[in-house]
Amino acid sequence: MLIQDKKKLEPESVKIANVQNLYERSSQIHGYEIGTSPSAEVEK
Repeated sequence: MLIQDKKKLEPESVKIANVQNLYERSSQIHGYEIGTSPSAEVEK
């Protein structure tokens, strides 16, 4: 993603992109996809 380019043009899009990056990173850290069933958390 070229977030830095979008910062100048679409600040709102950047905010959304940053939120999505947070979800992706936290899902990687915890080892499960955000939005999956709660049982995915319990298994880990």
